[in-house]
Amino acid sequence: MTNESIPIASSEAGIPAPQGTAASRTRGLLHGPIVLTLLRLGPPNIVVNVVLIAVTASVDAHFIGRFGPNALAGISLVFPLIMLMQQVANSSMGGAIAAAVARAIGAGRHGDASALVIHGVIIAAGMAAIFC
Repeated sequence: MTNESIPIASSEAGIPAPQGTAASRTRGLLHGPIVLTLLRLGPPNIVVNVVLIAVTASVDAHFIGRFGPNALAGISLVFPLIMLMQQVANSSMGGAIAAAVARAIGAGRHGDASALVIHGVIIAAGMAAIFC
C-alpha cells in the first residue's frame, strides 16, 4: 500500500469542489486544526453511543431479570467483557478498517482494498479468539 492519495476536494480526482456553505464546512474539515475538529465532532457521537449502551443494558437487564436473581447474578459476571467486546466492535476496529477500505476503493486501489478486507477478517478472528 502506498500513501499516494489525492485530496478529497481536489479537481484532479474528478470530483468538483463543493460550493457555498458546504464549501466552507468542507474546507474546515480538510484544512482546519485536527484537534479542534475532533473535539467538535466527537461529543455528539459519544452521547449517542452512551444512550444506546444504556438502553441496551436496561433492556438486557429487564429481559434477564424475568429469569430471576440467579440469572442477574450470572450476567453481572460477564457484563464487563460483553461491554468491552461491543465497544471494540463498535468503534475502533470496525470503523478503522471500514475507513481504510473506503479510502483504498476511492483512490482506485482495489488490490489494497482486498488486502485490507482480508486483514480485517484476520483481526476479527483474532479478537474473537481472545474474547472466547
